[in-house]
Amino acid sequence: MIFFCIPQVKDQIYKLSKKSSYKNLNTELFDFFDGINNGNNSYHGKRLNCSSPNPFIKKRIEGRGGFRIYYYIIEINDSLFLTALHPKVGKLGKSNLSKDEIKSAQKRITRIETTLKSL
Repeated sequence: MIFFCIPQVKDQIYKLSKKSSYKNLNTELFDFFDGINNGNNSYHGKRLNCSSPNPFIKKRIEGRGGFRIYYYIIEINDSLFLTALHPKVGKLGKSNLSKDEIKSAQKRITRIETTLKSL
């Protein structure tokens, strides 16, 4: 599987990893992606778009109080796009993305998918 990260998430990872309370983020992301490459189920999490052939999934990493990632899998290209990320606790923590934030992430994915289909 090929992994991609949209620019907004790249910026968020950089911002969070500079804070001592989120210093383990890079390790947790590496472990998540490494697990998928080693056969762990990439569909494990809550699917947010049940009617689409390409799953948009939210998943908790590092257990309770860790981080939540949102990703989209395009099976044709065997690609995974990390589309949103947030800590669950701490100064920048929140329990979930808002409905508007989820819609925004899904719109970004629609643009990516359209671009990939045109290649």
